[in-house]
Amino acid sequence: MPPRDQADIRNSQILSVHRPANLHPALAIVQRGSGFSEFVLVETGQMVGLEDEGVVSLWQGLLSCNAKGEPDDLGQKAFWKQWESRMKFI
Repeated sequence: MPPRDQADIRNSQILSVHRPANLHPALAIVQRGSGFSEFVLVETGQMVGLEDEGVVSLWQGLLSCNAKGEPDDLGQKAFWKQWESRMKFI
């Protein structure tokens, strides 16, 4: 493997996984070799946001959390309010 590919692999490696007490129970924070941290789903490992940018709004509504990954019941109610009117079928 060329050195450049090895560097790419090192940057994508998971260095640590954290589950802070204030984080939504379905979320964890993964720190990568690249220096980036990601919000991921605990059960599947699917990335749902970056720590610097926050949890993606879709996942905030589905999980009932805020951009910081903390539980937020009010956010879920606002997310689902009039959801039918936001759905436009062509």
